[in-house]
Amino acid sequence: MNEYVKYAKRQYRMTQVCAFCCVVMLLITLVSVLVLVPRVADTFSRIDAAMGKIDKITDELEEITDAMGPSMESIQSAAQGLEEIDFDKLPDQFVLKWNHDSKSVVICSDKATFDKDLALRKLQHGANVNGFWYGREWPYKGVRPRIIAEQYISQDDPYHKDLTDYKFFCFDGCPKYIQVIQDRTEQETIDIFDTEWNHQDFIGLSAKAVHAKTLPEKPRHLEEMVRVAEALSKDIPFSRIDLYDVDNHVYFGEVTLYPASGLGAFRPDDWNRKIGDMIILPGVKRGGGIIS
Repeated sequence: MNEYVKYAKRQYRMTQVCAFCCVVMLLITLVSVLVLVPRVADTFSRIDAAMGKIDKITDELEEITDAMGPSMESIQSAAQGLEEIDFDKLPDQFVLKWNHDSKSVVICSDKATFDKDLALRKLQHGANVNGFWYGREWPYKGVRPRIIAEQYISQDDPYHKDLTDYKFFCFDGCPKYIQVIQDRTEQETIDIFDTEWNHQDFIGLSAKAVHAKTLPEKPRHLEEMVRVAEALSKDIPFSRIDLYDVDNHVYFGEVTLYPASGLGAFRPDDWNRKIGDMIILPGVKRGGGIIS
């Protein structure tokens, strides 16, 4: 009989402990809701306000790139949907892509052998894919979908088939580092330089990133590209400005606010903190306290 009493007491104590834990978890949840919900609501209200500016930025991008000078090539045209694409008016070589997705890109290097039906199927698939949902990059969320037609460019380089990407990491209008990507579709290499073209000892953002065996040469129009990156990144806490230097021209690629959707990492690991410390968000002071 005593064993049954002891067993009942143990079960009672366990029930009390479980009840206490449930009460604590309920209090933590309640406090979290009271603290976080207003902040989340405020964040989304800011996002909604910002979304109204995205289409305006898209419409004005061509004017911005034109202002960079005669060597700054820009977007050719834009269509609201598939039905507006006039393939007859496109040149023999061109590139088509959606403005709300980073994967649905159609490249035509020869119009004579171009598979129009396959291209339309790929673009149709991309029409239903939004970068916000798979990468949580909020600027994509409210963008008016548009198909952008861009000039096809290629480089005359016997050693590198793919275009060399020059990706400028900019902080409030100040370019700090240049990520140089070569041979993207073959054996991709990544090297990082400062704006004086000094090679850096860190690498990223891909986990498989490796340095080139022969370091990339300083691009001919580096100073002009720095100037373009400064202009395009002005008043933005952080942005990556992608440019190309081909055939005596500087070409604009894109502005990226969240490289790798914010999930990439630099190596060595301490560079993640160093780069992060360079980003000064408006309304936030060091230590995370919100002051606005």
